Amino acid sequence: MKLKYLISVFLFLLSACVSVPTQRQVQLSDNVSFNLSSPPAELIGVIHTHLIDVQFNNETKSLIAQVEYAKNKISIAAMSVSGIPLFDLIWFDNKTSEITQYMPLPGIDLNYIVADLQWVNWPLKQLKASLISDAAFVIQTAALKSDWQRKLMYQDTLIMHIEKKNKQYFLHHKLRNYQITITDLSED
Repeated sequence: MKLKYLISVFLFLLSACVSVPTQRQVQLSDNVSFNLSSPPAELIGVIHTHLIDVQFNNETKSLIAQVEYAKNKISIAAMSVSGIPLFDLIWFDNKTSEITQYMPLPGIDLNYIVADLQWVNWPLKQLKASLISDAAFVIQTAALKSDWQRKLMYQDTLIMHIEKKNKQYFLHHKLRNYQITITDLSED
């Protein structure tokens, strides 16, 4: 009986580790794609701890994520605010990404999580170079040196609005109708 139990637990753990397809692009709208890219040099070796609140369909879900940036990869360990592990993701720029899911994540494309992290953390020049569209553009304005706003536009249509205030980022994807608030919990 013990052997059957151990085998079933082992098989469950093996099935929880899956590879994420080597997708380097996400679709931000019908006319705009975004190439995922390696962390910029200034982020390599940086580790952030974030409280992430996601609002979608009148529901808010929260999680805590530790994000580590390294050359050609981003590592994310996420847990619920009550401490239950959710997933570990290692996104590689040059090979298949890996994920271990501890809880089911129905309908979540993890490449969009990586894209959203890039939109709040990457320098404007790198974001612009990663856009794939003839008519898409990014505008960034800054009220203070540390606070700014970014708008991703396609012609006259606002796709995303991103704002940084102090240690918080607010990302509102207008076309996909979700909002993310990222609060940096890292110590300076």
